Amino acid sequence: MKTEQPQEVKRENLEIVKLKGNDTPENRVKFLELAHGFLKKPMHTNIADVEEFVANRTEILERILQNSNSEIFILVENGEFVGYSTVEVFPALGLVSNDGYDCMLREIYIKEDLQRTGAGKKLFGMVEDYAKQKGCARISLATGWMNDQQRGFYENMGCERRCDFAVKKL
Repeated sequence: MKTEQPQEVKRENLEIVKLKGNDTPENRVKFLELAHGFLKKPMHTNIADVEEFVANRTEILERILQNSNSEIFILVENGEFVGYSTVEVFPALGLVSNDGYDCMLREIYIKEDLQRTGAGKKLFGMVEDYAKQKGCARISLATGWMNDQQRGFYENMGCERRCDFAVKKL
């Protein structure tokens, strides 16, 4: 059963670009500043200071950009980075399809003032197109399914709850 969502207020001037290994240092910092809005939460990095986050995550960003199985899609409005998703494609034995590839949606974030505007739908659609292009049989993700807003968004994107996700910190 889909959760009722408030009516969307469409934003027309959104574009999606890939962050690439040869992007400018300025774009990398802009991306990390955007990512901080999502990842500063205690359940993620718990780094409240944006400058500390950027310094702490620059090397990790470089590794993501060098990983040929990963992509970062950035949602841009009038030159401003307003959302992003990170995805990883990998072989998976547990698929019914013979293709055997899964697209893991690692992160998706839209600035709060753009939520419920169609921005998340546009970004998720890009992830879906990318996964199909790569021959993936599905998109997998971990989310707070008990959060009505998150559940409603993913249900509206056609996702179904399959199982819970557990983490052990090392």
